[in-house]
Amino acid sequence: MNSTTQEALYGLQKILEGLLDFQRTNEGNLIYNQNFDAEIIKKAILAEFEHGCQGFSPHVIILEPGDNLNSDQAILDAANMYKIDFNLLETDYLDIVADKAIFCRLMRCQAQWPQLRPLLGQWHTSKDFCLVLIVLFSSYGLLNLARRLGVRFLDKFEAAVDYRTISRAGIWKAHKIGMRIGNHTLQRDTLAAASPLFPSARKSNYSVAIAQHLSTLTKYPKLNKILKYVGAFRLPRTMDEKPICFGFDEALETFGVHFIKQNINGNIINEAKLKVNIKAAQEERDRVDLLLSEYLEDTSISQSKRAVDSRRKVLWELVDDLVVIFGMIDLLSHNIFKDLEPPEIHKEGCEKLIACYNSGLERMQMIYKQDVIKSEPRNAQGRRALGICRTKHKDYVNQKKITKQKRRHEEIQPEPQVDNGVPKKRRKILEHEEEILSRLLSYKERIPTHVYDEILQSLGSEWDKKRVYNWWNYRVNKNN
Repeated sequence: MNSTTQEALYGLQKILEGLLDFQRTNEGNLIYNQNFDAEIIKKAILAEFEHGCQGFSPHVIILEPGDNLNSDQAILDAANMYKIDFNLLETDYLDIVADKAIFCRLMRCQAQWPQLRPLLGQWHTSKDFCLVLIVLFSSYGLLNLARRLGVRFLDKFEAAVDYRTISRAGIWKAHKIGMRIGNHTLQRDTLAAASPLFPSARKSNYSVAIAQHLSTLTKYPKLNKILKYVGAFRLPRTMDEKPICFGFDEALETFGVHFIKQNINGNIINEAKLKVNIKAAQEERDRVDLLLSEYLEDTSISQSKRAVDSRRKVLWELVDDLVVIFGMIDLLSHNIFKDLEPPEIHKEGCEKLIACYNSGLERMQMIYKQDVIKSEPRNAQGRRALGICRTKHKDYVNQKKITKQKRRHEEIQPEPQVDNGVPKKRRKILEHEEEILSRLLSYKERIPTHVYDEILQSLGSEWDKKRVYNWWNYRVNKNN
């Protein structure tokens, strides 16, 4: 792990320890401060780290949609238009920031345009980083924590997780901070530190894209200087204030531009009228969010004081539970693990999780040699192998069904007879049983089925067909 990431993690830990203010009572109990929330933590973090992106706020131009983006040639044609717009010479570089899908296509276009330098969009990368953590920790109690925080539809947890509400983990948080303060170095180094986790979580395509992105930054040192100056979307503020930055596509999603564009009709050329329409659309968005919040009781949407206090209360209740759990000998006996017992919380499972990083680092080095510098022939075998045991909510559901069926099967099974080693005594045939059985002696070859049924019905439950046959066979042979 590089020094930038280590310093960032140390800084985060120092901030949290300062806010928690751990103390021991005279009785030896641990107490800590709970009079803060995520907003206070965020302000403390933003004040701690060095801000970048000191240039002016960029102008934003929304272009018309072009041809099919699933075509490499269409992507290359769109990129070539910038040659004319910027009057680029043949030796000039063009840097394009894109999500993973377009980034990979642009990388393939480099054979036709060597001066094209694609860069991987950090907002989309951060979102996939979130999914990587969900996959890696899926068997280690992540669903239990989500349920404790109020997540209802655990079967949709991975597909519909709200990325912005859960960005709270170590290197991932440091990477997100790098975007927020426009610190390119922090973004680059934390991504490099986290990259081994991607192949371990079966993110093969993203692993290749990250290796290519980091290789580009290493190959062109001057590009890093440019990105330190304008590596993110800087929100308009005075030059004396520290900038707040967003990834370019993050800004569009965060401020609801997509929703606004959908709800503004017509060709508006009057600026005042445009602002009025935008304001009306924003108010409509707020009303829709409030309606969803109240109808679904989803406090993660609402920003009201009541909703914020509700989230804060649930979070600190979870913290209290975790303090108790870490002091227990049998962790899984805690009520938080009821019905969803993590299958990998044991020595071997934890060793496997820890080993993910080193094994992922080896796989990233292999990807670099095979897909970036191409010093080795490409071998894709094993690239999508998971480094851990992945558990989904449906696995718990299926396990419950199997357990229930097994229990039901055991209930209907007769109790096995216990053999205590004592030889069983043969019961003497009673007189009335001899009279009933004697009717069989009239049959010399075989006993008809209906006769068997009549005899068994008369004898009772202690007799079966085999015992009746043995009696008849013995007597017939004896008489002959």
